[in-house]
Amino acid sequence: MKRIRKCIDGLKDNMIEFTSRLIRIPTVNPPGERYDECARLLGEKLLSLGIDWTEVRVPEDRLTDLAPKGAGLPRPSIVGHWGEGQEELHFHGHYDVVPPLSSEQLRPYVRDGRLYGRGATDMKGGLTVILFALQALKECGVRLTGRLSFSFTPDEETGGAAGLKYLLDAGYINRAVIGVIDPEPSDGDIINGSRGALSFDVLVRGKPSHVMVHHLGVNAFEKMVEAATAFAELKKRVEERKTQFNVKPAGADRSVLLLGGTCGGGINFNIVPERSFFTVDRRFNPEERLTDVKREIDEVIASLRQKGVDVETSIFQEGDASVTGQDEPVCRALSKVIEEVKGKRPEVCICPGVLETRFLVEEGIPAVVYGPGLLEVAHGPDEYVPIEELLDCTEIYALTAIELLSD
Repeated sequence: MKRIRKCIDGLKDNMIEFTSRLIRIPTVNPPGERYDECARLLGEKLLSLGIDWTEVRVPEDRLTDLAPKGAGLPRPSIVGHWGEGQEELHFHGHYDVVPPLSSEQLRPYVRDGRLYGRGATDMKGGLTVILFALQALKECGVRLTGRLSFSFTPDEETGGAAGLKYLLDAGYINRAVIGVIDPEPSDGDIINGSRGALSFDVLVRGKPSHVMVHHLGVNAFEKMVEAATAFAELKKRVEERKTQFNVKPAGADRSVLLLGGTCGGGINFNIVPERSFFTVDRRFNPEERLTDVKREIDEVIASLRQKGVDVETSIFQEGDASVTGQDEPVCRALSKVIEEVKGKRPEVCICPGVLETRFLVEEGIPAVVYGPGLLEVAHGPDEYVPIEELLDCTEIYALTAIELLSD
């Protein structure tokens, strides 16, 4: 509908300004110190549109369990809907971001048709898409025959347990929806699935002593090297496994085991270290299952303990791989609208990383990703979102809602 695009073009400056306001709020996760401020801004925007919403907060007594890296800070989510009817389409996005690489990334700016800043593409630009698609539909007087619901959540960057997963478990997401669309950056493709994930800390304990009598201690660092070497052997086997699904970018079709994303230990150079730690981030393709991945990890840990290594693990992210069928109405409607707006039929592929959509698919809810920006610049030093893609994506979301929720 040309009037939808005309309306969105007229909102361009407002969209840039709103996305910039979101970027200026450092919703850095961990630990998530400014979540309340961001949730308040999102709520104010919805109120200005005359759309009802509800704030959902994780109970304080569950924060340690669901957000172990969150320092006990609040975890607010926003849920709501517009329109009435039996059919329902859901838009979902997260508002947390990874740590900026410099303070400059929290000062958004526009250059050469791009909006730069931490979260511009992952995914505060995506939140703007959802909100302004709602605004365009309302301003154009579109009457849907069903409900258009939405959710904005924290903690996607640390697994999503206190965000979308909590909303699902608490019954705030309708399991009978036609489908869910998530505006993670998708490089112009529809992403209908993602790898599974098992991410955990490995803690190795030793016995401290002064360097002069080091023989009386047990060096946790040396034991950690032994543990890391064992995982490195597993890594070789893991990386031989390739998926048969379409995945981008090229070369990202092999399973992953990342060692030492964070690591450390010890308290001083002349003391035998009492403890050392490192992380393992295991990302696996749809042909593998979480139960098998866990079994392999358990086997490594068991072999280390048999060798006398005092080691334990603590999982902070886990979930199976997930795929939504290309024949699902949400995928077909989205593909049709993208082709109409962009003049080219999108490819359908799985994400080389892990997505929150896995929680939805586990509950039998069809879920796909389509959002503005490039995955390759997300989390990077020059993160940006092309402004034209913000506009195109907003139009696509609005027209997909019309496609699925109108007679």
